[in-house]
Amino acid sequence: MALNKSAVTVRFLGGSGAGQSGLLDRLAYIAARGGVGGAVPGGCVFRMKGLELRLLETHFDDFKRGEAPQADLWFLVVGLDEGPFELYEELPALGLERVEGVFLNKCDIIDEDELIDLVRLDTRSVLEENGLLSPDTVFITGSVAFAAQVQRRAGIEALEQLLKAIVARM
Repeated sequence: MALNKSAVTVRFLGGSGAGQSGLLDRLAYIAARGGVGGAVPGGCVFRMKGLELRLLETHFDDFKRGEAPQADLWFLVVGLDEGPFELYEELPALGLERVEGVFLNKCDIIDEDELIDLVRLDTRSVLEENGLLSPDTVFITGSVAFAAQVQRRAGIEALEQLLKAIVARM
């Protein structure tokens, strides 16, 4: 899916405690440090090569309040501490057409790769059941806490993968 727009809105959707706020704070820091954007209310913005990329925080509760946030791209944020359990209840009522990617956050609190794989499989299953999974839906495992501590593997590299996945869909 290629978007031909000068401004693209990406919504990071998840339950409270999944980590959207921390993720967007860290991305805003990266944008500001690189001189290509920074924090905006509810998220952050990147400006590059005539494109404005708006990354915004969204919670399931926003939909319950009757708000229907608009987005060009949707990414889920799933906290590995709670898993995708909220998705079973929340996703069917949202009316989304597609989820471009999933950021599995908080891998720093899970020591076993098998548990991370189970959450990934469970999340994939929920997306598939709701018609939101496509062959190119990307799953990224990382840790916003590690990114804040400038740790490469689970932190910064995961955020780099996330940004690359977003840009690849534009």
